[in-house]
Order: sequence, then structure tokens, then C-alpha cells
Amino acid sequence: MVWLSLAVLIGIFGLMNWSRHGRSRAARRVSEVLGTDPDEMDKKFHYQGLRISQSLIVFGILMDGYFRMEFGGEEIPVLYIWLIFALVVQDLVVMFQRWRSTRGDEEYKGHPLLGLLLYLVMLAAACARWWGAR
Repeated sequence: MVWLSLAVLIGIFGLMNWSRHGRSRAARRVSEVLGTDPDEMDKKFHYQGLRISQSLIVFGILMDGYFRMEFGGEEIPVLYIWLIFALVVQDLVVMFQRWRSTRGDEEYKGHPLLGLLLYLVMLAAACARWWGAR
């Protein structure tokens, strides 16, 4: 029974994804019937939800590693190092893209270089703490 429920759930998600991203006439027709044709606001909500859920998952994984290291006496696994590296690269790419796209904009008064400096200081402090504990 569990396998059937899982198959139905995967089928529904597959149909919704195909109707949303498919380029054929049948996919567009199904998208109109189901109402899954996303506009800009729907896309914005979708990406915000993805961002929040990704942040929660990553935070949970990092906290699990921290508590295992701090209270369990385990060493930091390589998976967590790769996860931290991926997060740093993602944040640096976002900061660079934001800086590049708003370079000549008079209305945008952000300080991405100050944010980058603070981010790197926090990262260095966390790395010093973790490698100091080894």
C-alpha cells in the first residue's frame, strides 16, 4: 500500500512538472486545465519556497554535524566540508551577480563589498573553531 501511495504521489508531481515545463501542445493543454501555468508572481513564490526549504535543510544538516562534533566527539565528515564549500560558492556568486547587475544603478544603495567582508570574517571564525577542535 505504501508503494502505491508513493507511486501516485510521484505521478502527480511528475504530471504537474511536465505540464508546467513541457513545451508540447498536450502539456500546454493540461497546464490550462490544471491551472499550473505559472506567471511571474507564482515563480517568485516558488523560488522563495525553495530558498526557505533549502536553508532549513542545510541548517539542519550543519547543526547535526556541529552537535556530533561538539558533544559526540566525532570529527567533521567530508560531506559537511563540501556542503560548507557549496554554500560559500553560492553566496559569493549571488553577491557578485548582484554587484555586477547594480554597478551603475543610482537607486540601489547596497554595500555588497562590506557584506562580503563580514561574510568572510564569519566564515574564517567558523573554520578556525572547527579546525581548532580537531
